[in-house]
Amino acid sequence: SSTVSAVSCARFAKDCEQCFAHNCRYCRTSPEDWSFINGEPPSIIDYACLSKTWQCIDLQQLRPDVVSVEAIAYNGCGNLLPPKGPTTRLTTTTTTKEVEVIQSEGHPWWPAEWGIVVWTAIAILGGFALLLCCYLGHRCRRR
Repeated sequence: SSTVSAVSCARFAKDCEQCFAHNCRYCRTSPEDWSFINGEPPSIIDYACLSKTWQCIDLQQLRPDVVSVEAIAYNGCGNLLPPKGPTTRLTTTTTTKEVEVIQSEGHPWWPAEWGIVVWTAIAILGGFALLLCCYLGHRCRRR
């Protein structure tokens, strides 16, 4: 099919030519604020292969670590620099208090988290709506 899933395109993030061969879009990314057109490349470079339903600029919304993006032309695969990671190791720390807050917040709107009161209210409202529809349908047929 002409539509390629995001998952199948993502497999070719390290292979520009295969990305284009599978009808995908190839993008250069960096967590640094940088214009890829001018000057030296940033110290951290990565690549992404996206389904054509996405634009490279969308990576700035989809990935929190992406600040700069550039679309690679299908004939530009031979001129790419290899991916470069950070020269210092990035570390993140999470305190026990932060973990407790994250765990306690949960997602109360998700059905698995709803209690018996919510399900009872849904059943009563659903039953009332069904009875109302049956009553109105029966009444309209009698006319």
